[in-house]
Amino acid sequence: MVKDKKKLTFFLPDLSAGGAERVLLAISGEIAARGHRCDLVTAQSGGPWQHAVPTGVRHVSLESTKPLHSVLKLARYLNKERPMAILSSVFSANFAALLACHLSTSKTRCIVREAYRAGEEIKAPSTVTTYANKVALRVLYHRADAVVALSSELAAHIGDMAHVPGNRIHVIPNPLLPSTKTLTSKIRTPRLDGVPIVLACGRLELQKDFATLLQAFALVRAHKPSQLVILGSGSQLGSLKLLSARLGIEDDVHFAGHASNPHEWMRHAEVFVSTSRCEGFPNVLLEALDSGCQIVSTNSSDTVAEILDGGRLGTIVPVGDALAIAQSVVEILDGIRKRPSATEHLRSYDLSTITDRYLDVLLGN
Repeated sequence: MVKDKKKLTFFLPDLSAGGAERVLLAISGEIAARGHRCDLVTAQSGGPWQHAVPTGVRHVSLESTKPLHSVLKLARYLNKERPMAILSSVFSANFAALLACHLSTSKTRCIVREAYRAGEEIKAPSTVTTYANKVALRVLYHRADAVVALSSELAAHIGDMAHVPGNRIHVIPNPLLPSTKTLTSKIRTPRLDGVPIVLACGRLELQKDFATLLQAFALVRAHKPSQLVILGSGSQLGSLKLLSARLGIEDDVHFAGHASNPHEWMRHAEVFVSTSRCEGFPNVLLEALDSGCQIVSTNSSDTVAEILDGGRLGTIVPVGDALAIAQSVVEILDGIRKRPSATEHLRSYDLSTITDRYLDVLLGN
């Protein structure tokens, strides 16, 4: 426990099933366990993770429809609670937090966490809106006391796009999130005796490019009996089911829905595949490494090479290349490609170590 307890606030749009939400839940819980007073403020209530708020962390919902509609409420919260620092994540929440800090009379340090390239996030259907977002990015991010970027490449991009001085940008990767694999000893998998499982996980949206995964799996299935399990939910479920039927693989493709415990599935799978088009920091790769699962991943972010140690701990293939994905999966299923242990490599992603680095930024050390 710390002697000098500080009031710290974390701000998110909501508690939806995303990577930023899981990371801030874990970090806020770790900080609260060390004796600091922590609030997790969300613009909206609800979301799959609303019941996963850690012990010692107070959840405050501003009951707004979106982050930018919550600016005045957040400013009032800051005036009343006067936390030492607020850390926001997700682009719209970052804008809202920076505006609220500007309007507030508190001396709260404002730190924004960036997981994606800001140049992509400011894009809108209207060129006028895109330009307005670009101007707002430069004006508001320049006011941030600090910016947390998940990789060196992302830090350089933010510096260029938002004109944030380099000494205010801190590169901190995501932590390996606590596993829930001790909570259940058995899960119901569609595994057939002797038939290996190829596993994928993520929101069923275009960004994850599960269509390419299905095309790759059709090639794998033609070479070797196997099953594909996809964990997650989203708007593309119907079209993905139609594609699997057109490819003639619907009997061996299982859409298992959202899974709060992907570690258990990873322990049953021969290979984990990520086919994302773009990512900020794919935490699921850390979880797959921790579970001992073999990995094939697209080069959707510079962090993929960092997580997989330059390809030593997993195969990295081009985005959208179904043939390269299929060939890499087949090599693993045929026992041609084996990977060394990732235990030592994962130490640098330890939750306690990453929390230390966040605390240094939050407290202005």
